[in-house]
Amino acid sequence: MIKLIKKRPLCQYYLWKVCQRFERDESQELILPPVKAVIGQLQSERRNLEKVEKESIAIHISSLALLEEILKNESEQSFRKLISDLEEFGKGQ
Repeated sequence: MIKLIKKRPLCQYYLWKVCQRFERDESQELILPPVKAVIGQLQSERRNLEKVEKESIAIHISSLALLEEILKNESEQSFRKLISDLEEFGKGQ
């Protein structure tokens, strides 16, 4: 899962964007939402993009759809590991 997402920068972007909408604690650490909440936010992003009829948007829509499908099959623990791995991957860039 992480390898697939690392190869798709738009997937990384949307996952980061959606998680930024959720709360942070006093130390500014992200309080990760449940996977179902993230999937709901991704679906909302995709529906908003589907309203725009341009070919360049298709890549964004497919990235969101891919993330939704990946996350549907992941546990909360796998999701938290994914976010942690992506943070480390981003720091190494």
